[in-house]
Amino acid sequence: MSLPLSPLSPLSPLTSSLTLLSLLSLSSLSSLLSPSAHAQSCDDGEVSFAWTQPPRIPIEDDNSIRWPVEGGLRAAFTGDWCPSEDQVSLVDVEGQEIPSLVSVVAAESLVQNGPIAPALLMVKPLMSLAERTDYTLTLEPPNPALREFGSYAVSFKTNRDALGDLEAFEGLNEVTLGAPCAEGTYVDIDAEDFECVIPAHFNLTLSFKPLPHPEATYVLYRTSVTPFDEGGAPLREDADNTPRIVGFVAGVTADQAVRSIKAKVSTLYAPLPREECYRVEVWDDWGRPRAGVAEERCVQLTKPLACPEGCDPEAGSCTFIFPTPEPFAANEPIAGPECDNVGVHGASGRAPIPSLNEGEMEEEPEEPAPSTGDEGGCDQRGQGAQGSPFSLFALLLLCLSALITRRAHASNSSR
Repeated sequence: MSLPLSPLSPLSPLTSSLTLLSLLSLSSLSSLLSPSAHAQSCDDGEVSFAWTQPPRIPIEDDNSIRWPVEGGLRAAFTGDWCPSEDQVSLVDVEGQEIPSLVSVVAAESLVQNGPIAPALLMVKPLMSLAERTDYTLTLEPPNPALREFGSYAVSFKTNRDALGDLEAFEGLNEVTLGAPCAEGTYVDIDAEDFECVIPAHFNLTLSFKPLPHPEATYVLYRTSVTPFDEGGAPLREDADNTPRIVGFVAGVTADQAVRSIKAKVSTLYAPLPREECYRVEVWDDWGRPRAGVAEERCVQLTKPLACPEGCDPEAGSCTFIFPTPEPFAANEPIAGPECDNVGVHGASGRAPIPSLNEGEMEEEPEEPAPSTGDEGGCDQRGQGAQGSPFSLFALLLLCLSALITRRAHASNSSR
């Protein structure tokens, strides 16, 4: 764990100046990182694929998965991309095109400029696939991060199996914060790049038992955030009770389902203390939640105790003291791309989604949001914090504060 060392000593003139600087910059930084401000677009918006369903394994490989003829296809990706009808293709081994509905579900990143939560691209064939037949799904984003992502092909063979029973999913078991002094649990502020300051944040672990159905997709939600006062009483009026998708996890095979999945979610260090609650849903081939909706688990986050690890015994009494959680260090969750549904190979982007309840009419998709197409990451990831000189000044103060802290640590360590 690469945590900076800080002496346990009374306030020196240097640390007093740092405290004053923090107080002077509080109002400026709050305008930059308040809930009304958006994230900076520090990434270049190029598209990378994280995983696909079915997995991208050659058909002839012994580990390849035979896909249900009614199963939907999925791909998790980062970057700015709203697929058009000519950028997604599904064909069989003879080149016959399969009419399909294509949609994108975005996750929200909780840490400004930090780990980006991938979006989920869903391809639902509007006809049953043929049994024991080879198919190829090809994705062609116009802005690939790597050459292999420019024409990303996933080949698979179907079987005769029906879709698995998803109702048996038991939902989220627990959400935990590991030992704060352990590697990767706490990540300190990164102000090296003036344009892309990454706030301090925690990495939480969401644990759940998956089903033995590789066609399932698990959707991670943060359901609420409730701050506490100094006495430990919840401040309900300041709570954020908006459920937010913060990640996706691909389904697994029967052999892999014997172990619990431990999914990571990055969340801000500040404000503290507070309680965060989460749930995990399982979605079917149409992107409908089938189970896990009612299973919510929570974790209480408080300022951790100091970490003594890493000290040089001859350097005197030293340790890492976790910073005071400042209110200006919080940012609004950052939304991913908002895309219209599109139809490929003759399908309509307005194809109805079947209802799960017998006797009910099929669900018509909501009116599509204005598509940003391929206009770049600034429109899709927000740029509300970039154009204001006042915000840039506030960011400079934050960087100066981090620099002074680092020099203070170096000065005291050399004594």
